[in-house]
Order: sequence, then structure tokens, then C-alpha cells
Amino acid sequence: MYIESNILFIFGIPLWVLIWIIINIVRYRKRKPLSIKRELLLSVFYYYILCVLGVTLFPLILFWDDIYGSYVSVNVLPVYTTVKDIIYTCSNSRISDFMVRVWIRNILGNLILLFPLGILLPLLWDKFRNIRTATVFGFFTSLSIEVIQLLSMLIGNRGRAFDIDDIILNTAGAFLGALLLNRIMRIRKHKRVHD
Repeated sequence: MYIESNILFIFGIPLWVLIWIIINIVRYRKRKPLSIKRELLLSVFYYYILCVLGVTLFPLILFWDDIYGSYVSVNVLPVYTTVKDIIYTCSNSRISDFMVRVWIRNILGNLILLFPLGILLPLLWDKFRNIRTATVFGFFTSLSIEVIQLLSMLIGNRGRAFDIDDIILNTAGAFLGALLLNRIMRIRKHKRVHD
């Protein structure tokens, strides 16, 4: 069985519109004000979550008849395996150009994956304004993704892996996003004070 990520958007976007309508009907009845900026940020955040799920969990390639023959890839040694693979790739001239691009894409992709999370969380919820809180949430988000990938391998999903390096890079991305937003907010606050 092969399930592509577009199924998330086919069902996820109408679901979001329905939830949004219900929430705003309740808000209207309670006479609570509507913040267009916040509603746009929530929509961006929801779409971003769908994209993260689409990138990390899809496509689902399930082979139930060959579960025991499936290869389960687990890396729990931080940095070591990645460095070893990069050294091996660079020393093998036949595959080095292609694999170096793959490793750069993998490293940058994992850094970028949760970067927006580090920005969007503090913008939407005050409790994430602390860089540490946003980073810890990024860590647990990444850990959850990796555990789900591991569990999906156990039911026959091929092409996924549990990798501690992905967790480190994802967490670093969330930290960098929160740090960038923090710096921008400090600069804006400083400008307001001096204007």
C-alpha cells in the first residue's frame, strides 16, 4: 500500500476550515474580539504542521506481508554515525558528489524543519516566549516524530529511520528560530524605547 502526503491536505484543510468556523461562531456568540493577525498566524501554523507531517511521515509505503523482512534503521549514537558516513562518502570518489549533496540536504533540511516552530510558537502563545521553553518543545516534537517513524517501520513502512542526529538538528533548528525571533523582538522594543 502506498499513501502520499497529499491526503493530509485533502482532509486536513477542510477540517481546519470547519474548526475555524466553529471556533469563530462560539467567539461571536461570546462577543469576543477577532484578531485577524492571530487568525492568520494560526492558519499558517496549522498549514506548517501539515507540511511537517507530510515531510516526516509520508509517503507511507506499507508491506504487511513482509514485516519480518523489513529493515529497521535506528541510530542512537549522536553525531558518530553521521560523521562516519560523511567520511566514508568523501573517501569514495564514485559516490562522493551525489552523497555529499544528500548529506547537505539532510543536515540543512533537519535544521530548517523545526525552525518555523521556534518562531510561530512564541508569536502565538506567550508561554513559549522563553527560548528554553520553545527549544524543549522542539525537542519533544522531534522526538515524537522519530518515535512515530520507528513505530511505522515496525508495521511495515519502509524508508523511514529513527535517528538521534535528526533530533539534535531539529532541536537546534527550533532553538535558532526562537533565538532569531527573540533578537528581532528585542531590537523592535529597543527602537520603540528610543523613538
